[in-house]
Amino acid sequence: RDLEAAAFAGAFERAFHAAVARWTDGAHDAEYRETWPGFLARVDGALTRLPRTPGGSVLVFTSGGPISAACRAHLGAADAAAVFAHAFRLANASVTPLPGASWFLHIRTRT
Repeated sequence: RDLEAAAFAGAFERAFHAAVARWTDGAHDAEYRETWPGFLARVDGALTRLPRTPGGSVLVFTSGGPISAACRAHLGAADAAAVFAHAFRLANASVTPLPGASWFLHIRTRT
């Protein structure tokens, strides 16, 4: 059973990376509801609209895609492969503070 789960996880990760590569390469933009540059702009826009209260906190609930996209500037990631290389390292039930230029990103999920 563990072997089956591991095989499925590996197959899913390969399929996920292939799908992301297709979406982000720009050659198929007309086939997607949102382009990769549009997605990044939407994530960046959402980050700029977060309230900035000194000493305060803002909770944001989202999935791995926007979290990975939000982390790209902090990590200096220029391309999609670098952004999504971390997608499977984001642990559920984690809190991950990532200091940015003017904000902190805390990733918190629950197992």
